[in-house]
Amino acid sequence: MSLTFRRPSQGELPHPLGCTHSRNGELLIASVDGEIDMATAPRFVHHVEELLAERRVAVIADLTKVSFLGAAGVVGLLTLTTAAQAADVPFCVVTDQRAVLRPLQVTAVDRVVVVHATFERAHAWLNDQT
Repeated sequence: MSLTFRRPSQGELPHPLGCTHSRNGELLIASVDGEIDMATAPRFVHHVEELLAERRVAVIADLTKVSFLGAAGVVGLLTLTTAAQAADVPFCVVTDQRAVLRPLQVTAVDRVVVVHATFERAHAWLNDQT
């Protein structure tokens, strides 16, 4: 087996990350698609921090399309949880992806960051928070 690594050109991310958001009333949903690693975590965190700054009723990070969560992504989720608490905005993650759940479980971050497998469970949790 042979592996070939191509060095990304200047300004190109080796693993693109898609960050979008949608509104559902006062609820903001930040949807992420791709890999959250050392190169992309700052963009992810910045995107969600901007949503938290809007001081909506709640923010959900939709990580159902994330294929990798590295250490920087785990730290980013801790940072976002702290920022949400400081802004008094309920914040949770929705994902059923093992690639996201496993790093959170191994590091015990899932005890600090609120994670739900479905949007239905997240909405039920948010109703209890507001």
